[in-house]
Amino acid sequence: MGENVLGPPALQVELCPRRQKIETGLRERNPALARQHIGEERIVLEELHVRAKLRDQTRLAQLVGAILHQVNHDRLEAILRLIAAKSVDRAAFSGADVRAFALASVRATREGQARQGNESLPCIVGTPLQGERLGARSFDGAQELAIFPGDLPEDASLALSPQWLKSGQAPAHFVRFCPPKQNAPADEIILPGNVQPFINSPIYSRTNGYLKKWYFDIGAHVRKGQLLAVIETPEVDQQLQQARSNLLTAQANLELASITKARYQGLLKSNAVSQQDADNAVGTYNANEAIVEAGKAAVEQYSALVSFEKIYAPFDGVITARNTDIGDLINSGSGTGIKTDLFHIAQPGKLRVYVNVPEEYSQGIKVGMTADLSLAEFPGRKFQGKLVRTAEDINLTTRTLLVEIDVENPTGTLLTGSYAEVHLAVPTHASTLLLPVNTLIFRTEGLRVATVKNAKVAFADVTPGHDFGTQIEIVSGLKPDDQVIVNPPDSVVSGQAVQIVQASLPGDTK
Repeated sequence: MGENVLGPPALQVELCPRRQKIETGLRERNPALARQHIGEERIVLEELHVRAKLRDQTRLAQLVGAILHQVNHDRLEAILRLIAAKSVDRAAFSGADVRAFALASVRATREGQARQGNESLPCIVGTPLQGERLGARSFDGAQELAIFPGDLPEDASLALSPQWLKSGQAPAHFVRFCPPKQNAPADEIILPGNVQPFINSPIYSRTNGYLKKWYFDIGAHVRKGQLLAVIETPEVDQQLQQARSNLLTAQANLELASITKARYQGLLKSNAVSQQDADNAVGTYNANEAIVEAGKAAVEQYSALVSFEKIYAPFDGVITARNTDIGDLINSGSGTGIKTDLFHIAQPGKLRVYVNVPEEYSQGIKVGMTADLSLAEFPGRKFQGKLVRTAEDINLTTRTLLVEIDVENPTGTLLTGSYAEVHLAVPTHASTLLLPVNTLIFRTEGLRVATVKNAKVAFADVTPGHDFGTQIEIVSGLKPDDQVIVNPPDSVVSGQAVQIVQASLPGDTK
């Protein structure tokens, strides 16, 4: 915030007769000076020039308030009308029609809001020229400044009362602002995003049983390999014991078959046994050997199932859910019955933010571009992320492109599952213009705006882009140097002659 600054407004009214012709023109100079104190701040209305020329045309009045917030424009216009009331009345008595419009022009400042305590102040924002001073403060030509220029009284007559006119004898101070710069065409789009952990996994059991004990609850930070819970599996324990017994039986049969095979092969050399008996002994040995291998595999299988009685953390992370308790029946995650996830574990040190980008912006999305995240729980703070991948496919239902943005979160400041607004600066192929919504004219010919060209009103067909509430994006139909009539009346027609008065105001470039 800084010293209140207000530039000198100017008004020119041109009048035209309807029935009578007056050979000599009427020119009246009506100076008026009004100052308003707001604490130590002031508003200065400099000398106003009112010129009346009688012609058979409807004229245009231009109101300039380059460094006055738009919330005060109507009040400033009311003050100017009150000052020019006598001249207007005289012209109207002569049969003249008086009209006044406001023109939008290129400005070195823009409008914004600033908070001071619990109050929101309408400010103008701009970059003061290098070397400009405001009190003891000097500016470098790069830093922006928000200035609250004060408020005009709602009652225009108060601005001309003797109390107001006699107050504030100190000279007003004006700050010159840098002219606006044309940046590379880019749109900042704000899209909703879902904050998810880099790794998120439900933990299931691989064996059936009852939960015997759990060791960590929600919010616990665990390391990879730490024991989370133990399951009792009496059936699996018995099956393992049975498999081990079967293996011992198979091994005993294999040993007997081995002895029988060796004996028969020795007797075969002396022709004491037939070849058939020797072959039977060899076959019995081979069969028992296979049975032993099968028994070993069964023992290993049930040993693995018994090892699943203990649930371990698969990676470093945080327990975000515990869905079981001691004594609960646990179903195997690989079974066909109802599956119960025992825990949820997430790794929040790095976050993934998924965003659906509208199709019209998809060509401007590039891997490696940065994005800023803002969350409601962190007002005024932004977290930077990097776009790492896209789906490279437009969803047929939503007509959006799914993108992933990774955000470092080493201290766990951001919580998984949060809603975030993602700010993306998407390059556009062409520059667009922003206009106040009260410049638009809706007629049967389509959407138009009224511009001033060669001192006459000319309609321009425009193509709207995004609607930002009080402003609307114009994609085509206008040039940056076009002068657009703000809040044009329904009676305005193409070809109406106008006269524009250019005022030399601090910060004006045109």
